[in-house]
Amino acid sequence: MKISTKTNNKGSVYNRTTPVKSSSLEPKIAKFFGAVTQHLASDNLYRKDMLSLTASENYQSFLVRMLSSSHNSSFYSFIPPYNVESAGEEWFFPDSDSRKEITALLRETGKAMFHSQTFDERPNGGSGAEQAVLLATCNRGDGWLHFSAQDGGHFGNEALSIKAGLEEHHFPVDPTTGLIKIEELNTILKKHQNIKLLLLDQSHKLRYQPLAEIKKLLQPDVLLAYDCSHDMGLIVGGSLPQPLLEGADVLIGNTHKTFPSVNKAIIAFADKNHPLFKPVSDWVCPFLQSNSHHELTLPLLISLMEMKVFGKDYAEQTVKNAKAFAKELREQGFNVSGEHFCYTKTHQVHLILDSRQEALKAVSELLPSAGIRGNNIMIPGHNAFGLRLGTQAITRRGMKEEEMREVAKFLAKVLLKKENPTKIKAEVKELLMDFSLFPLAYSFDFLVDDDLGKSLLMEVLSK
Repeated sequence: MKISTKTNNKGSVYNRTTPVKSSSLEPKIAKFFGAVTQHLASDNLYRKDMLSLTASENYQSFLVRMLSSSHNSSFYSFIPPYNVESAGEEWFFPDSDSRKEITALLRETGKAMFHSQTFDERPNGGSGAEQAVLLATCNRGDGWLHFSAQDGGHFGNEALSIKAGLEEHHFPVDPTTGLIKIEELNTILKKHQNIKLLLLDQSHKLRYQPLAEIKKLLQPDVLLAYDCSHDMGLIVGGSLPQPLLEGADVLIGNTHKTFPSVNKAIIAFADKNHPLFKPVSDWVCPFLQSNSHHELTLPLLISLMEMKVFGKDYAEQTVKNAKAFAKELREQGFNVSGEHFCYTKTHQVHLILDSRQEALKAVSELLPSAGIRGNNIMIPGHNAFGLRLGTQAITRRGMKEEEMREVAKFLAKVLLKKENPTKIKAEVKELLMDFSLFPLAYSFDFLVDDDLGKSLLMEVLSK
């Protein structure tokens, strides 16, 4: 490493031509690097030894993690998903043709996998993607409809809706089946003809909704949007239907839950000529964000290719694991939501506990002490609180139905039998020793020691 000539306030000089060794750094700087390294080492150990059952996180493969480190990570990218006739009068940044080619390859791959005519990878998160759709579709006084918090709806848009002067409505949901009640929805739509947007934004999702039936109820000027943040990986893997083929006009979702990639989001329209395509795109950038973090474009592309190659097997195993997990939890004595439809058809499993306090204590004290991570939520369809658990991350570690039954027994020991969490933590750690974070299942991790992977990493980490 070489550092340009600079004089600090004490008069010391680092010479541009002399490599700086760690021993020549001031003690407080050396201590700083030592502390940061120790924090990172502790976090790596935590990830390695914790059984992650959160439904909203996943593990990125080694290549995906490394590919955000290239030189282009410091530079802007404004490439819109629609054709631009000229560079414009302002904010033109000359750039390499290679970045444009990578973006084009990503978008063509995404369109093919989601059966869409457009693909926008620029949103920096799922909430921003939803907000772009909401703001582009609705004007002050218009109505929109989504899931209530009780039924698993996302929390991110209601405050914005109030501020924008929009009229908010909620889907009517059958508490037993978990499905939208079509006849009651039709009544709402007829009564409130100012509704311009239906946003299926469930975060607590045990099954797929009847999109085709919903689409039949809508007038041509009403947008049907499906948020696939939680089930994106299951959709591209074929375990759930493709929303754009079922009648949705636009697909949105973040890319780090069942889809095991970076913290980004996508927006994909079924029809490139849809009148809201460009307005939604412009709300993403430049209105809501000016930096689309192009350093994540290549990792996202590799993730798409991983899912193209391994997605079917990964999605099928994720759902199989969730079903086996739910069944064993019930056998162990837990109250598992969704009995009417065999508990789950996705990656999620919902445990009903007695109270908000019990659910909070489970995820903040008891389970972490046993080496297990989960989330506490209000359980859809029940006037109760509990745990939202997911199988996508541990499926990436290579676990199958047999291990899921063992994991269910871990939870029973901690939460039902009140056994010592420290003892269970040792059992969890022993189980995880056979399911390391490298190489991950259903990934390109095997390429790291291959000439293809080495060449790619050499360019990414080019000095």
